[in-house]
Amino acid sequence: MTEENKTTDAPVPGSPDYPLHSELTIGAYLKQQVAIDPDHEFVVYPDRDLRWTYKDFDERTDALAKGLLAIGMKPGDHLGVWARNIPDWLTFMYASAKIGVVMVTVNPVYKSHELDYVLKQSDMKALCVIDAYRDVDYLQIIRDLVPESLNVQRGFLHSEAYPFLENLIYMGPEKHRGFYSVPELLLLGQHKPDSSLEWAQGQFDNNDVVMMQYTSGTTGFPKGVMLTHRNILNNGFYIGEGQKLGAEDRVCLPVPFFHCFGCVLGVMACLTHRCTMLIVEEFNAELVLQALDKEKATAVYGVLLAGSFALVSFDFSPVTDKPGDTILVDFTEPPVPEPPRPPVKVANEPRVHDVAAPVEQTAQVAGKDPVTQTPNPKALFKMNKGGADEPDNAGNPRAPEGEDKASGTGPGLNPDGLDQLDQ
Repeated sequence: MTEENKTTDAPVPGSPDYPLHSELTIGAYLKQQVAIDPDHEFVVYPDRDLRWTYKDFDERTDALAKGLLAIGMKPGDHLGVWARNIPDWLTFMYASAKIGVVMVTVNPVYKSHELDYVLKQSDMKALCVIDAYRDVDYLQIIRDLVPESLNVQRGFLHSEAYPFLENLIYMGPEKHRGFYSVPELLLLGQHKPDSSLEWAQGQFDNNDVVMMQYTSGTTGFPKGVMLTHRNILNNGFYIGEGQKLGAEDRVCLPVPFFHCFGCVLGVMACLTHRCTMLIVEEFNAELVLQALDKEKATAVYGVLLAGSFALVSFDFSPVTDKPGDTILVDFTEPPVPEPPRPPVKVANEPRVHDVAAPVEQTAQVAGKDPVTQTPNPKALFKMNKGGADEPDNAGNPRAPEGEDKASGTGPGLNPDGLDQLDQ
């Protein structure tokens, strides 16, 4: 064989030389999407009546990023977020990504000993929390683990047990001793020059770590999995490609953000396809289905058992009032075998496909048909495409006057029924 006829091995998936969708950082990619259509809706919380366009979200996260810089956070530092799916979970995710800070996702149902482990193991410099979730009192746990927080001003924390921890942030407008609040960070950011943001963005690239997710620890101690900008941005893009998402799609996300199913397969897939995210803070079948109906959702994420309940408990006929409409839903496969399920029968016979359960290390899914078990390139499906762009604000429940819709203090979820939400 002559020298001219020799071929070199082509890059394979996983190789640093393999050509992917984008080599931008997450912050730069968001700017690119904003430039294309700044007024397109990006984040919608139906139960809070909160709506952020791509431009709104970009501006808020810029201010929050500069606020983090103002309190001493810098590229390479670790910031934990311990909260349910409130709006500022997303703003801290993007704000930290914009300045090269590594976000550590913390399971919202962690108890004291579990938080203690993650605080020590992750070298966390700042921790963002809400007040409580279910039976877990976050603030009391922080006071117990970090008693120094009761006796120092914010920004001056020095913990004997957690030497890396310097800042506590409350994800809401309320003031707590030793904590910064989100409004304070936004105000600090507004008085910080843009040049500080530009400086931070020059200190890292897309191969740097942007997120640390912890495994469940079922076979040992939880392990922090390091995910880069390049990793989660491109994973999200190809997940969205498999689902054939587009800018016209309105994707309902009732799945937890602390897990890759929410923040990568959901949020990153929507960012890379300029979708609108319709977010429900915690899975509740009635609230999810209300969001699908009122916001003209075209797709929904969920887990199989919860999704099956949702499908059989809802009358789809008001949603599928156009001939040829199809309701198709994306659910993850349970991690353990289960007995065969009877077909779900609802209006227009929507098809429900299973997908492989995602894990922190890969953040990938592979669609398969539940009947034939053959690969399906469109694992997430569309619902009521004809109404995707129709405004439908009537009847959306309103947050009380004065509430911070982006914090953990708004009305949130109401598991007791939909009637109270409309009062």
